[in-house]
Amino acid sequence: MKKNTLFFLLSVICIYSLSFSADPFYTNLLNEGKQRYAAGNYEEALESFKLAEFGLLDEKEYVPELYYYYALTQYRNGAIGESRETLQKMKT
Repeated sequence: MKKNTLFFLLSVICIYSLSFSADPFYTNLLNEGKQRYAAGNYEEALESFKLAEFGLLDEKEYVPELYYYYALTQYRNGAIGESRETLQKMKT
């Protein structure tokens, strides 16, 4: 009986911890966007950041980094107003 209870509790803990990790698809998009930004491919970087934003919006540990690079890329691409708006999202 104790083994079953212990197994059940460990299973619940594992499932609970997995449910709060960021989806690797979106974290890969963030990293891809950063690489594209570094290479000067701003249009492609913007697309990566736009898609990553959709999946990482609720991931508090990724949002500041995402919006920082998103705003920086918008600025480099000449979208100054959009860049400011993106930075404002970081405050909320």
